[in-house]
Amino acid sequence: MIELHHRFSYEDLDIEDFVQPGIQNAERGTVEGHAFPMLPRLANGLVLLAHMRSHIRVGLGLRQMIDWMMYVERELDDAFWASEFQAAAKAKKLDVLAITATRLCQKYLGLPERITWCAEADEALCELLLESLLASGNFGVKDSAGNHAQGIGINIRNEGLFPYLQRVGERDWELYHRHRWLRPFAWLREGLVFFQKYVELLRKGKNVLPKRSQSSDRYEMLKKLGLY
Repeated sequence: MIELHHRFSYEDLDIEDFVQPGIQNAERGTVEGHAFPMLPRLANGLVLLAHMRSHIRVGLGLRQMIDWMMYVERELDDAFWASEFQAAAKAKKLDVLAITATRLCQKYLGLPERITWCAEADEALCELLLESLLASGNFGVKDSAGNHAQGIGINIRNEGLFPYLQRVGERDWELYHRHRWLRPFAWLREGLVFFQKYVELLRKGKNVLPKRSQSSDRYEMLKKLGLY
């Protein structure tokens, strides 16, 4: 009923300017008689979009889509979209994702047609998002290794191979955190870790190379959604 996360913002998406005031002006919600503090509806909606955005690279799940649909049905009517939410979502480059996901929910998941602010959605992009949801969403069967490989492929396409290896190496290499002079070798260390993991997958009979074409398709979808 309640899913906990350890952060609101991400390395490449900062929504603290909405979340911090939201925490200071927290509201009270109830589920089955249990009361709890919650973010106001503007900050709450942006957090849900950011959550979808974080999952979409490695496999957006049905749970995230239904979370968004329930929020839209209860909170995000045409008036609220026009008065506040559209500008906030656009400022964080989340407006196309919001429009596309909402139209998808109308076409396939039963979201009422009375919500009209998503009418401008690109129908072809809705289809691409649906295909991604069906291919890698959490419907009980998850290809975690393949989805992870697609996520890596997308990041490499966006950042470049060596910048990606350097960034992840600096983030994950504990020895570098203690000895900063090792920074020039972070990309090499991460490359060796990457190769080791790849060999381990091969030994288990899993070949993730075919996922490269799928990561290319997903990268193009992310660009159309305005997320890259």
